[in-house]
Amino acid sequence: MKLGRAGNGWHHPTVVGNYGSDYRARSAVNLGGIWANNSKEAVYFKTNTDGQGIELNGSNVYTMTFPKDRQPQSLVRYFWSVIVVDAEKFQVVPNSLQRYNLNNQSGLKTNADGSLTVIFANKLPSDYPQSNWLPTPAGKNYHLTMRFYGPTAELESGRYFPPPLVKVGGSLAKAESSSTVLK
Repeated sequence: MKLGRAGNGWHHPTVVGNYGSDYRARSAVNLGGIWANNSKEAVYFKTNTDGQGIELNGSNVYTMTFPKDRQPQSLVRYFWSVIVVDAEKFQVVPNSLQRYNLNNQSGLKTNADGSLTVIFANKLPSDYPQSNWLPTPAGKNYHLTMRFYGPTAELESGRYFPPPLVKVGGSLAKAESSSTVLK
């Protein structure tokens, strides 16, 4: 069953919110999230692990960088968010910060060039601001879900995908030279 499109390591389920009598699609979407708005209200993206061999694990550090001119807030009328959910029950992951999402109200810090980097890791890596860090479960697989509320036409049409995740190599320090783009 095809529920949407994939790009940059993200899956965009395009059938959400308006199922009609497509009970299989409704059930599949509800498995990963109890409720879904239609695409005029919100656009969703989940990390795409189906058939691509990509498994996000809390033992690793991942970053996602939005260019200066393509920050997530520029794609919505209302707000955006990204959450970490566990790979078993698709529930938010408890953490010491009690931070369960990053969004346009998180006080995120931009990079010197105006781009925005968010970090997904079990422990805060050096050289990154704590405000841009979303804790992940130690040694366990997880998924990311991005939501864009009041999406622009580009989002609603399916022409946009969030930036790819980059796995930072081997340590909890910033390491551009050993990063791997996950696609």
